[in-house]
Amino acid sequence: MPRQSTDGLTLADWTVSRSELQKAIKRASQDQETKKVVNLGKALARNPTPTRSFKFSKAVCAWALMGGKVWGNLNRYYEPDALGKQLCSWFQVAKKTHDVEEAIKPGIAIKGLHVSFASKHLRVLWPQRFAVLDIVLSQELGFALNIAGYKLFLRMLREFKEQYGFKENIGTLEMGIYWFIKGQKKRGAR
Repeated sequence: MPRQSTDGLTLADWTVSRSELQKAIKRASQDQETKKVVNLGKALARNPTPTRSFKFSKAVCAWALMGGKVWGNLNRYYEPDALGKQLCSWFQVAKKTHDVEEAIKPGIAIKGLHVSFASKHLRVLWPQRFAVLDIVLSQELGFALNIAGYKLFLRMLREFKEQYGFKENIGTLEMGIYWFIKGQKKRGAR
């Protein structure tokens, strides 16, 4: 359960001031690349096909840091039609379930995705339900990059959102946290 610290808002053992996090959320919400990929996700959710799923995954990988390597591996392991079908099948399962493990497990089963990139796909498709757990957040917040760590991260992020009264969906809230952490690292702060 998140706790209120005297200095700010706390998630796991990480603390941030409300005003700094609000600034990061605002910047994250205005990111044009994220808006583009989210719009592709909305179109895919309305009409999922293997071809659209393939194109969407390519866009998600292009959006993400280190995504070029992941996309290259996916294309090394799969022919485009096979990858599109597997992605489309996964997205249909994830859309229907409320169980985090059931939603992410088929994505992790796609050789080359792992928790980080599987969670990126889910977050872009359904930011009201999912967030990204990547290496930056894993290291800074202390969540393992596996299914159990992802489930715990989402649960604690939802509790953080509720406890502190954030109106943003958890995908946008997580992105604000990510942008804040990345900004701190660029400035050399810890």
